[in-house]
Amino acid sequence: MWGQALQQQQRLPENLIVGTVMANLGFERAWQQRGGQLLRTPVGDRHVQAQMQQTGAMLGGEQSGHIICHHYGISGDGLLSALQVAALVRESGQTLAQLIDGSFQPYPQILCNARVEDSRRRHWQECEPLQAAIAAAQEAMGQTGRVLVRASGTEPVIRVMVEAADGAVAEYWSKTLLAAIATHLT
Repeated sequence: MWGQALQQQQRLPENLIVGTVMANLGFERAWQQRGGQLLRTPVGDRHVQAQMQQTGAMLGGEQSGHIICHHYGISGDGLLSALQVAALVRESGQTLAQLIDGSFQPYPQILCNARVEDSRRRHWQECEPLQAAIAAAQEAMGQTGRVLVRASGTEPVIRVMVEAADGAVAEYWSKTLLAAIATHLT
């Protein structure tokens, strides 16, 4: 919603928004349909901030709620974000629910963690059966879904995120990838 408002005011250079790898694919597709572009960074608002500075982007954030708008400051500010959303609601004459419904349709997103001991977790990318399962999921879903597998930087887990236009497809591939991790890495 904030991006749309800035886009309409021509205050969003190149219609660019910065988000993390966790940003929902439904959001990305809706933003692209509006002529926008989403640049993805690793998880963490510091990565979003660095990409914004590098590209001159004015709006960025994380799925967790850290939103940065360089029109108003250089870091995420929850109170500022809340005030901005309240202003958007007031200016639109719609309810917040109506604005959200008109913003984008998120893709079903399944997030799972698989506990893996550190020695195996560090080398998860070398596990050929897991890489084959990831490739199969990506090929099967094509442009209708997305897979993100990564080792946690804070816990002894491998994080699996699968999102797809169809929730059953996302569920199937998340279970398949978790099974591959359990079979080959635990």
